[in-house]
Formats: sequence, C-alpha cells, structure tokens
Amino acid sequence: YPRMNAPLELDTEPSDACGQRLPAAERAEFAGRLPEAARLYTTCLQQATTSAARALLLARLARVERTRGNDTTAREAY
Repeated sequence: YPRMNAPLELDTEPSDACGQRLPAAERAEFAGRLPEAARLYTTCLQQATTSAARALLLARLARVERTRGNDTTAREAY
C-alpha cells in the first residue's frame, strides 16, 4: 500500500496535464502550505484528461482538505 504522507509513484501520473504544478503542489502540501496545495491540485484536476489522473488528484485534494479540517469538502472529493 502506498504511504499517504509521501508522493505517490504510479504508472499513471497526471503530470502531463499539470506540467510543473503537480510537483509544486506536493512540495506545498508536505511543507504545510495547504491552501496553495489545494489550489494547485484543483488546477491540475481541471486539466486532467484521464480517469486515472482525476482519481489520483481527487485523492490528493481530499487528503489536503481533510488535513485542513474541511471534512465536507474532503468527503466530496473522495
């Protein structure tokens, strides 16, 4: 099982749609800059073209929102 406190390494990465936003979002998330991470993950999500990429980004966005205490928003993303 992948650890949820580290960047995920999967065959399907949404980085093609996100460019450098995904690594920036991950850095922001793990540095505790959660509003910035949520904004960047949301931007990537809007540009994602595959269901696998969307699923990955929704899970990351939900994790950020849960950490921020936004339980309703996190559940919507999950």
